[in-house]
Parts: sequence; structure tokens; C-alpha cells
Amino acid sequence: GRHLLVEGIIRSIPAVAVPVRSISFGVVERGGLELPILPRSLLGADGYIGLDVIGEHRVTFDFDRHNLAIEDSDAPHPEQEALAIIDYKGTTQHSTIRAVGSYGHLKSFQCEVDGVPAAAFLDSGAQVTLGNSRLARALKEKNGELIELGTVPISGVTGGQVIGKVVSLEKIHLADVSFRAKAMVIADLAIFDAWSLADQPALMIGMNYLSRFSQVTI
Repeated sequence: GRHLLVEGIIRSIPAVAVPVRSISFGVVERGGLELPILPRSLLGADGYIGLDVIGEHRVTFDFDRHNLAIEDSDAPHPEQEALAIIDYKGTTQHSTIRAVGSYGHLKSFQCEVDGVPAAAFLDSGAQVTLGNSRLARALKEKNGELIELGTVPISGVTGGQVIGKVVSLEKIHLADVSFRAKAMVIADLAIFDAWSLADQPALMIGMNYLSRFSQVTI
């Protein structure tokens, strides 16, 4: 197939696409796909299933039962406003967070990080929660200081590595959900540029915080 550029969180790399007649799992079946090929040494698996395949479906991470469910969505059209539903551990309560974004891309929503408004994404592929340096500057300007706790290496499926700074936080607030955050990694990743968010406070909420809840449905 054709040659293309695959954008990762740290860097973009050239790849060759191959035609795939069909792919199916559970209730999901898609055909006529063109998939880029990446080295297994970077993927760490046979492949990744992305939003081009599951973007029209409801995905539930059930952390209590260690289960992932991909089901038909109730949305009549994939461009309908997306929802993230968070269930609290040990209760029957849940919160609904409205998100926006084009089909086939991560959906964004507004949140507050220690009182600083920021654009946020729920990223199930991220082990930790990552913010950009614009968010770090805004936190320092608002609160007078930003305590650094150390550094951590960050890598992605397109390769490359950057060193992120671990900073201390108090609370992340989204919709009617607030939870203690303790820490976040700050790094100017290429993906923030790809999303046109390098010049405004932004973060990716990773599995270290998502897994605090009983379930997260997107």
C-alpha cells in the first residue's frame, strides 16, 4: 500500500500501509481497512485496535472485574456528542462528562487542575497522566509554586523517548467529579502540537487515575 506518516505522542515515523479485507472481534466487524505497519519491538503486541475501528462503539473499562467490553453504541450517529460515564468505587453513583471532537480522534473536554482550566483527554493507552508545560506555567502562576518530585522516562509506540518532570498536584475537577491527584508528569510531547494544544493548558488523563473508579465508559 501507500507510504504514510504515523503520529505518536513523542515523534512521527514513516510507515507502509497494507489493505485488510476484514477484522472482527465480538460484535464488531469492519472491512476495507488500510492499516500502517509498525515494528513489533515498538508495539509490544501483534497490533493496536484504534478509533478507526471502535470509534462508533461504546467501550467500558470495568476495573473491579478486570474486564473490557466493546458494544454497539446508543448514539444514532458517530458525530453525536460523546459521553464519558464514570462510576465510583463501592457505590451506585456515576457522573456523565460531555466531550467533543471529530470522528476517529480522541474526544476532549474541559477540566480544572488545581483551579487552572485545561483541555483534557481520557487516554486509556497512557499509563500515567501527562500535562504540557503551558499547564505547568499556569499552575505556577496561579498557586505561586510547583513542587517537582523527580523525573520519569516517557516512550510511545512510534519510538523515541523524552524525560518528563513529575510535579505535585492537589485535585483534578471534571464536570461534577473531583479527585485527589497527588502527581502528574509534565512534558512537551509532539502529540500536543498535533492537537494544536501546545499554547494552552492541556493534559492526558491516563490509567493511573482512570483505574481509581469502578467503571469508565466512553
